[in-house]
Amino acid sequence: MEKISSESKGMVYILIFVAALVTGYASYKTCGFIQCTKTPVENQMSSSVAIYSIFKVDYPIYENSVVIPLQAGRAFHHPSSLELESRMIGDDTGINISLKNDRYAELTALYWIWKNAPKRKYIGIMYPYRYFINEFLPEQCEDVLDVQCTSGMSEKYIKQLMSKYDIVVPLRRNLGVSTYNVYNDLYYITDLNTLVDYVKEKYPSMSVAVDNVLNSHFLIEKNMFIMRQDLFDEYMAWMFDILFALEEKFSHDYRGGKTQTPLYLSEYLFNFWIEYNITRYRLGELNVQAY
Repeated sequence: MEKISSESKGMVYILIFVAALVTGYASYKTCGFIQCTKTPVENQMSSSVAIYSIFKVDYPIYENSVVIPLQAGRAFHHPSSLELESRMIGDDTGINISLKNDRYAELTALYWIWKNAPKRKYIGIMYPYRYFINEFLPEQCEDVLDVQCTSGMSEKYIKQLMSKYDIVVPLRRNLGVSTYNVYNDLYYITDLNTLVDYVKEKYPSMSVAVDNVLNSHFLIEKNMFIMRQDLFDEYMAWMFDILFALEEKFSHDYRGGKTQTPLYLSEYLFNFWIEYNITRYRLGELNVQAY
């Protein structure tokens, strides 16, 4: 663990924290929750923390006083996901972009949270198959009924964590090559170039952070985080302003039928934003601690 300290008071703290992912490269294997029983809504509403678990298809559901299931893309009413409609809230009420789910995927749920969800002290995003878990767990966590697998999602643990840090994100993945080359190999590099040019022009102070991310071999993936509500609002406004401005300039057809360009680019935007905060630390404006 690398510790970086500062004498500054009242600054933002960032913890790059390990999340268990469903994919095989993660440090921890995916683990399920202890039970699939629902917690009364009033218990969730009374918490200062809300971690939204984003669903697209039917999957074992868990709720506790901080974990709230939310269906993304409900406006499409896909037959394969109709079962979810009776079991959780959806992203098609209030101010929403649920009909953009074919391109924005889980980002439509993030937009709904930003525009409609009750304000909390801390807001988080996870998935029914990708969890934040307690840092002290053993490397193997396979039993979906094992209480240890859910200890990282308890209200007590999250509040203890967030009493020290303002942003929690998964450990960055080592891609082996630059993140720029990875995007070039998987998608249309013209879209990333369009994004980068726009960010650098509109937010020139972020240029160094953008270049750092593109030249790095490490990337924070999956749009998972827990952060202060005000930082969440700031990030959502910044990210969607950029994606909406460039939406019609992005490619719509990919080889293999992939069309979720805004989703793919959102991971890069998140990394730009996090790296910018770290850059601000280097300039003496932030206090950062990272694992």
